[in-house]
Amino acid sequence: MKNANNEATIEVAKEVVIKKLPKMMSIQEVMNETGFSYRHLWMLCKTNKIVHIRAGAKYLINFDKFIDYLNSGDFEEQE
Repeated sequence: MKNANNEATIEVAKEVVIKKLPKMMSIQEVMNETGFSYRHLWMLCKTNKIVHIRAGAKYLINFDKFIDYLNSGDFEEQE
C-alpha cells in the first residue's frame, strides 16, 4: 500500500532547486588573488561599485560578481 504523504514528499523533493552559493572573500583574499591594492578594493566597496556585504568591520566581496565587474569594462576614467 502506497502512502500518499510519502509520494507528495518525494515530488516536493524533486522540485527543490540547488542554488550555487556565492564565493565570498575578504578584501585581503581578493587582494592576494588579483593583485589589486587593499585601498582600491576598500574604495570599491565603500562606493558600492562591487557586490559585497559587511560583517562587522570586515568587508566580504562576492568574487564571482567582482570578476564580472572587471570583465564588464564599467570603469570611471581616472583623472
